Amino acid sequence: MKMNRELAPEITKYIEGRRSEPGKARGRGAHRIDLAHVEHLTFQGIAKEGGNFTVTIDEPANRGGHGRGPRPSSYFLLGIGSCLLTQWAKLAVIENLNIDGLNAIIRGHTEAGIDGYYTDFVFDITMSGGESEERIRQVAEESERLCFIHNTLKRAVPCTTNVSYNGKVVYTKTVGPTLLLALTPNSSNP
Repeated sequence: MKMNRELAPEITKYIEGRRSEPGKARGRGAHRIDLAHVEHLTFQGIAKEGGNFTVTIDEPANRGGHGRGPRPSSYFLLGIGSCLLTQWAKLAVIENLNIDGLNAIIRGHTEAGIDGYYTDFVFDITMSGGESEERIRQVAEESERLCFIHNTLKRAVPCTTNVSYNGKVVYTKTVGPTLLLALTPNSSNP
């Protein structure tokens, strides 16, 4: 794998910090993206963490869009897969893993309809190299433990929607497990 070993100290510090207090709230925070309507079914997403990164979101033509970007659910799958593979890559750097060709196919199976949802996710990760199968199993487990999205999906979390119209909140609804909501700080404006 093409890796920049010069960045290993930063990765090591981050990973070791997370390993040192497993199961404890090491620090609360939030990740944020901003979305703006461009036209029709096209939106622009801006991720500000580490810079300003802009992406285009749209629906394909067969769903009434212009196909100017991936649909929202494709970004969701991209996020799931890239979060998990990023953990693999971090561990490969700091532990000098002898692996090549780290790739994945992420599938989200759906139940269509007005209340459609994902029924399950499958992560097919492939690589080659000189590590033992036992070591690969250990890294697979640790990669999952380090992946925020994988951890979120396996727990199912509360989702709150707030809608403001003409400067006034006109709709607020929370769905999902209420026990977790009591433990989650209000982060409506990170």
